[in-house]
Amino acid sequence: MIENMGIQGQWFCEIKRKNGDIETFKQPNAIHSNLKDKITDAMNASDINFSCGSNFHGNDGSGQGSNSSSLTAIGAGTAGVSMSLSGLSGYYGMDSSVETGATSNGSGGYYCEWRGTIRVTQAYTVTAIFLGRDTNSGTGAFNTIYATGTSWSNVVLADGDQMDIVWRITLS
Repeated sequence: MIENMGIQGQWFCEIKRKNGDIETFKQPNAIHSNLKDKITDAMNASDINFSCGSNFHGNDGSGQGSNSSSLTAIGAGTAGVSMSLSGLSGYYGMDSSVETGATSNGSGGYYCEWRGTIRVTQAYTVTAIFLGRDTNSGTGAFNTIYATGTSWSNVVLADGDQMDIVWRITLS
């Protein structure tokens, strides 16, 4: 059987406001050439690592448990979901994970889902979101960007709000 393969993705955002209100929205995302390059490299090399399935940023900003009480810059070499915040330089991490049971070979294609969560203790405006791996120690940006949120509008979070991002990349 001969098949063509395409890459597509979308992000989903859910904001749980301190007062109990829930806001949701989703959009397709831009697949970066970095991901396509890494897939090509993997097909041409016997030992290539382009995984975005480990070494995640682990702080959600809640101040609970091992989390600090504010959002923190994403650490060097880490992977997952990150964001830019208005008025602050650099990139800030979300408590990130990969949904290991999310891969499928059904009619929907093969896919993987990453999740990022923040619980804020002060006001922030999220200006952009990113999915990637191998954070650069100098800039805080991902060395390999898998996708960025297209049509992302600034999202204002108040003290006590929680924002969850679910990012799905599908190979079909």
